[in-house]
Amino acid sequence: GRPQVILEAMAAGLPAIASRLPAHDDLILDGQTGMLVDTAASFKHALEFLGVPANNQKIGLAAQDWITANVGTWDDCARRYLNAYRELLKATT
Repeated sequence: GRPQVILEAMAAGLPAIASRLPAHDDLILDGQTGMLVDTAASFKHALEFLGVPANNQKIGLAAQDWITANVGTWDDCARRYLNAYRELLKATT
């Protein structure tokens, strides 16, 4: 599983600050689509960096673009479920 709250924040254009964990490493490109932290100092730096409106907006927009390109939208998700259900129905008839 992927951390849903991070996916939703990024999809909304909000930059995420997350602990440096494998699940987060797969979603956040550190310094590009969010910030990964593993110390108090790196957390402080992330807060200060994203406290600058231009940085916040740049990272947020990059996060939103990354989610759209790599995860998709709710419409993409609905289409994948619909296709999966159609395939299952074909297999049972």
